[in-house]
Amino acid sequence: MKVAGASYVWTLSGGGILNTNQDTAWVQWQTSGNHTLKVKAISACDAAYTPEVTLNIATTNSAPNAVTNMLPANNAQNQQLPLNLSWIPGAYSVSYDLYVWDSAVSQPATPYKSGLTTLNYTLPLNSFAYNKTYKWRLVSKNPCFQTAGPVQHFRLIPLPDLVISDLQFPPNATSGQTITISWKVTNNGPGNTLTTESWKDAILFSFDTLPNFIGSPNWDAYNWTSLTGNGRPLLAGTKTNVAALNAGQSYTNTMSFTLPLNYSQPLYVYAITDYASNAPSPLQVSKLNDTIRGVSPMNIQLAPTPDLRIDSVFA
Repeated sequence: MKVAGASYVWTLSGGGILNTNQDTAWVQWQTSGNHTLKVKAISACDAAYTPEVTLNIATTNSAPNAVTNMLPANNAQNQQLPLNLSWIPGAYSVSYDLYVWDSAVSQPATPYKSGLTTLNYTLPLNSFAYNKTYKWRLVSKNPCFQTAGPVQHFRLIPLPDLVISDLQFPPNATSGQTITISWKVTNNGPGNTLTTESWKDAILFSFDTLPNFIGSPNWDAYNWTSLTGNGRPLLAGTKTNVAALNAGQSYTNTMSFTLPLNYSQPLYVYAITDYASNAPSPLQVSKLNDTIRGVSPMNIQLAPTPDLRIDSVFA
């Protein structure tokens, strides 16, 4: 505890350059080993009996040891982002600089993350391109030295790329009619979807070619009109795909939809795969080819309505 109005006497043993300013001391160590730093406060109220405080300090001139047990293991394949990197520290380490780089180029001069004091770091989503091999290493540091650790490799998984095509529907229909819509989804990417992943295909109707797919669609087919739609498409239905789709594989799906009796206008038909992209849907190379629209709208005519009349009355 600081003594008000006191003067301080500092002593240092074991080697080092001592600089003081009242109750604060700075030491520049000249040799490694065990050192003793003492301080005594002398005040007018207790010139003789103020206790002396002793601090024993051990210093070393050892360079930090390299990290070990780096995970993921060297040459790990099919890794995904976010990816957790971890390691076991070497002795005399205070902090770490993390380097991660494309294996096809030289190690960068600037670390990916510097001054880490934890024993792990997570590479975030979208921080590196998929279907590539990367190198990584850690440089262990203390105030005087640094030691570069081993270089390890990991490869990020090749991603799938779902492409929707072959959208088929009747060019003309009548209100009240049940129509059939079909489409095809192909994995054009270099990677497979995983058995733990699933996604939905959706069929939507729109009054124009600029529907708002960002917001929530309209679900009520019987009350959806060009006046009430407000640019929101009608979600006719969805189908879930729960099987893995390997690179180059495809599937065809169909859906039936009964047109409400009040429909009597052209409608554009859209098909979207990986609709809404909710987990556990696959991460893809691109989402740009997940949506397809029919070239021409489906022309819907109002079905003839019955005209009932009374022919005769019997008493």
